[in-house]
Amino acid sequence: MTVEEIKEKLLSKKSADRLSATKRISKENILALAGELFAAYTKEKQDKRTWEPQSEMVKALGLLNYKPALADIERIVRDNIPHDMITINAATAFVQLKRKNIHDAQPVLELLNFGSTSVICGALKALAIDKMLPPKIEIEEILKISWDINKHKDRIGHEFGLVGGRIT
Repeated sequence: MTVEEIKEKLLSKKSADRLSATKRISKENILALAGELFAAYTKEKQDKRTWEPQSEMVKALGLLNYKPALADIERIVRDNIPHDMITINAATAFVQLKRKNIHDAQPVLELLNFGSTSVICGALKALAIDKMLPPKIEIEEILKISWDINKHKDRIGHEFGLVGGRIT
C-alpha cells in the first residue's frame, strides 16, 4: 500500500479504514503522515463511539514522536479515566513525547504519582515497549511506587474485568 493510499484510508468515512491506516502508519513508522494522522485524530475524538481508532491514533502519535500532539495527549492523561484504553495509550504516548531520551523516566514517575490504573498501566508500558534504561535511582523509585499497585483504589473490585467485591 502506498503512502497516498494510506492517506486516503485515513480520511475514509469508515472507522475500519481509519483504524487500518493508523496501524499501517504505526507499523511502517511513516513520519510523513504524522501531521495528517494528528488531524484525523482531532476529528475522530469528537465521536465517542470510535474508541478503537482513537486509541490507535494516540498510540501511533507517541511512536512517531509527534510533539505537537503532546497537549491533546496530556489532556487525556489528566482526565485520568480508569479502565480506559485511550487513557492507557495516551499515558504511554505522554511518556514517549515528554522524555528527553530513552534513559529519562521522569515522565513515568510523574504519572505514577497521580494516575489511575489506566495512567499507571500506560506509563509502565512505555518502559517495556521502548526498552527504556532509566538510571538506578529512578528504577528504585518506580519499584517503590509500584510495589503495592495491586491495592490501587481503582483496581479493587475490578480484577480480571469483573466489577464487584472480591471472593473471600
